[in-house]
Formats: sequence, structure tokens, C-alpha cells
Amino acid sequence: MKCSTRTFSCLAALALCFAAPPIRAQRPEAPPGIAVFLDCGFMCDEEFIHTEITYVDWVRDRTAASVHLLVTTEGTGGGGTQFTLAFLGQQRFAGRGDTLHYAAGPTATSDETRRGLVRVMKVGLVPYLARTTLLERMDVSVSPRDSGAAPAGAVIHDPWNFWVFTTSLNGNGNGDRNNVFTNLNGSLNARRTTDQWKISLNLRENYNQSDFTIDSATSTFIRRSYSLDQLAVRSFGPRWSAGVTSSLGSSTFENKKFSIRVAPAVEYDIFPYAESTRRMLTLQYAVGVESFRYLEESIYDKLADTHPLHTLSLNLSQNQPWGNVNLGVNGSQYLDATNLNSAGVFLGTNVRVYKGLNVSLSGNYSAIRNQIFLPRSGATEQEILLQQRQLATSYSYFVFFGINYTFGSLLNNIVNPRFGRDGGGMMFFF
Repeated sequence: MKCSTRTFSCLAALALCFAAPPIRAQRPEAPPGIAVFLDCGFMCDEEFIHTEITYVDWVRDRTAASVHLLVTTEGTGGGGTQFTLAFLGQQRFAGRGDTLHYAAGPTATSDETRRGLVRVMKVGLVPYLARTTLLERMDVSVSPRDSGAAPAGAVIHDPWNFWVFTTSLNGNGNGDRNNVFTNLNGSLNARRTTDQWKISLNLRENYNQSDFTIDSATSTFIRRSYSLDQLAVRSFGPRWSAGVTSSLGSSTFENKKFSIRVAPAVEYDIFPYAESTRRMLTLQYAVGVESFRYLEESIYDKLADTHPLHTLSLNLSQNQPWGNVNLGVNGSQYLDATNLNSAGVFLGTNVRVYKGLNVSLSGNYSAIRNQIFLPRSGATEQEILLQQRQLATSYSYFVFFGINYTFGSLLNNIVNPRFGRDGGGMMFFF
């Protein structure tokens, strides 16, 4: 009797399937205390959270949960991340809501961040767990204060006066016998953030070199740019702020030997700034001046240009239990040449339509009528193919659409890391 290797493999696989015990949903509590829907996107290590908090049922449908845990983030002045955790009661907890915060420092590792986040989640779930049968097995403990820690309310001396500096240098390269590509970029950022002031300075430089060898002849193309951006904003209450933005730089791609822009601005938020992690609707107006020095003569036969300009922008940001939406509308116009202008719109949204059905949509469109920096000589075919020069255009756009539907068991408490992780966190393969 002969049996091919392929037939044997198939039979072995079938045997394993029939021999495997039926899979049953594992519940840490019977009956469970509460069902929680974690709404955290890619910001949380979900598998770690599930293994650390095993006394609740984690469900994947928000309508099946008695607590909707919505987590949003915002950068801190020190370069860290502040997590806002909104515990939204549903079903038997309808009408109840709590909000807690956790701040991860700029030097915190991913493990320190996820452990700190889990600690705050446990604290936030206590009022809900206390109204279940789990109360009989609950206890509360508070760690003793670190002997080196300052007492609550004490004024801490900061020798840096809230200034934070970040520097980076990056590079990459790839190639083969015929082509070599090199990229170098660096940045230096200085920022100071308080309740009244927000100051930021950001210096960046980028260098790209492409070498192509054809018939023993090598052609080299270089594209480089640098920029220095400045922002100084003063707060005037919970909804108003005013400041000055400026930038200077250079770009071979845009035919700019040197450029500078200065624009004072004022901004109003329909909602208080304190609610920024959940919702924002801002209107900003700026008026200033922009000046260029070109590498080559522009399409208007100039080596330099200076224009007064003004800009107007409207931005909406919402993070709600049903999903999130970001909408931006902006326009810019030269005051001495109103026919030179630009306008754009951006939309990004992710909506839970029904249970496991999610729809994502994002895109932007720009109407462009102010490319005064374009070189009169145009661009060669090689420069066009390699995107070494900005080309004349009246518009640009980007569109993305996605639909995702998940169905089946609502429980997702089980963590099984064998042969790779299925949920949150990161996995690296070499």
C-alpha cells in the first residue's frame, strides 16, 4: 500500500483537528461582574490589559458592555503623553460616568506606560465593581509615599523652567549594483508649555541622494531642505488664544533658496480647551507676510518675491463612543494679488455603524493657485520621474476608504501568544 507524503500530511492535520478538545469561552468569573468595552485603538496593549484585569468580561461590541472605557491621548508639554480615561456607564450603569487621567513621561518605556495605564483602569473600575457581587472579595490598598517624593501641593523647583529639548539624527540607505539611495535627516526641538504659554521651536533638515548607474555611467540626484518653525501662543481664558507663527527655510524641490513667513494669529474654540481630548471646534485667523529668494528665476521672471497674506482655518475633532471624526477646512490668499490663493479640506473618520461593523473614511483635497515659486526653466524628464522638482498643478487629492466587519463570540478575554500575538502590543520577526 502506497501513501504519498501530501496525503499523509492531510490525514495528520485532520486527525489533529478531531483530536483537539472543543474550544470553550473561558470566563474568569461566573457569573461575570461587569462587561467592559475597551475603546483604545492602537494606543493600548490590549492583550496585556486582558491578562492584568481578569475579573471583568472584555467584550468587542460596545452595545453589549455595561461600561464603555474610552481612552484618548494628548501630548504633554514635557514631551510625554497624557491618557484620558472616560468610564461611560451603560445598561444598569446608565447615567454614571467618571474621567481619570494618566500621564506617561517622555522617557517612559512601553512597559512602564502600559502598567501605569492598567493601574488607573483598575482604580476607575472600582465604583462599578463595588455594585456587583465582587464587592465581597474586594479590598483597597494605597502604596506608601516614596520617602523622596515631595508632599502633595508642594511647589517643586524646576531648574529648566519648563523647557524641554529633543534632538534626533536618522539615516538609512539601500541599493544594489545599479542604484544607491541615501537619506539623512536631523531635528532639534525646544518647547515650553504652561497653562498660560505655549512656545515651540523646531529645526529640521533633510538630505536625499539617488545614484543611478546605466551603461557604466552614473547619474546623481540630490534633494535637500531645511526649515525652522516657531510658535508662541498666549492663553486668554478657556476659549480664546492669540500668538505668532513664523517659519524660514530652503527647499531644492520648491526652488526656494530662502523663504520666511511671519503671521500673528488669533484662535477661538467653541468648546473649552479643557475638553480637547474629547472634542474641539476651533476657528483661527492669521495675517502676515511671506518672502522668497529663488534658486532660479520663477515663472514670473523674478529672483525674489514678497507678499502680504492672510489665512483662515476651521478644525473639528471629536472622539466619542460611536467613533471619531476630524475635519479641517483652510484657505490662504495674498492680499496684494487676490487671484493667488489656495484652499483645502481634510476629513478623517471611523464610525461604528452597528455592532462589529466599522467604516473608515479619510481624504483631502487642495485647490492650488499660488505656486509663484515654480522655476521658469521647468523640469527635465528625469527630474519629473524622480520627483526632484515641484510641478505646476491646480489641485491635489488623497482618498482612503475601508470597511471592517467582525462577528462571532463577543467575549475576548482569552490571551494565547503561541506562534505570535493576536491582539494589542507589538511583535517583531527577524
